[in-house]
Amino acid sequence: AKQQGKYHGRKPQYAKDDPRLQHAFKLYRAGMSDIDVSRNTGIKRTTFIRYRKKFSVYR
Repeated sequence: AKQQGKYHGRKPQYAKDDPRLQHAFKLYRAGMSDIDVSRNTGIKRTTFIRYRKKFSVYR
């Protein structure tokens, strides 16, 4: 199915301009750890790390 172009995978959970994700990035840049950001925003730690790497967000 993938070779025929019928399968595209799962849609991303968050878009780059999603306000929840932007808020999480802002907290991370302010010095919070991945665990603290996940506790405050409700975004799972591994998901946050994956999006942080995808959008090249560093301190």
